[in-house]
Amino acid sequence: MPSPRSCFACLAMVAMLLLTGCARTGGEPFQPTHNGPLPLEEGATVAQTINPAGDAISGLDVQVATYAAPADPDGALTLALRDPDTGRRIARTSVPGSDLADTTWVAIRFDEPVDVPDVVLAELSWEGATPLALWANTPASPQVRSAGVPNDPYEDGELVVDGLPRTGDLAFRVRGAAGPSTALAQLGEVVASTGSRLLAEPIFAILWLLALVGGVALAVRGLRPHRG
Repeated sequence: MPSPRSCFACLAMVAMLLLTGCARTGGEPFQPTHNGPLPLEEGATVAQTINPAGDAISGLDVQVATYAAPADPDGALTLALRDPDTGRRIARTSVPGSDLADTTWVAIRFDEPVDVPDVVLAELSWEGATPLALWANTPASPQVRSAGVPNDPYEDGELVVDGLPRTGDLAFRVRGAAGPSTALAQLGEVVASTGSRLLAEPIFAILWLLALVGGVALAVRGLRPHRG
């Protein structure tokens, strides 16, 4: 039987992988680079094309701004999934305004996981008496513009406002359906994110590699038979 030390080492290695690739949990990368609220006017739409990690979506998390005032409790924030090529609506759900609070993440869920194509358009709209905005990384900050960095943290999709493409991306997290295929897809996303981060941050990569080697050594040592 493996010793407690080897079990701890294995858990530590798994934790390192998850922490390194934590930006890719839940089916999509969380966008930490957003820098402002994008007004969602009544009757208008803000959408994001996404490339889900799995074949089904159970919901979407978005960050809203109510401008430091309570949202209209009788209002509704609606999410519609559409085919980006034909515009056909695949599914629709909404949350009441009473569930919205300033600068908080809102969980919008479908009653059942929805099967989606390889690329799907997540379209959001608001009906209410008070103003509402969705956090996004558009417009680009002056620092981003002066550095010449593309304002496109999510390369697998684009922001769409009232049916027209816009520079930037929505701040969002996709929730996939539970299941073996989704778990394998998300594991692949974690591994990919881990590799990207290690390549982008050499100092972190060295520390990560040293910790990994130490964990492997502990695991091997713990699996060796002990005399006694």
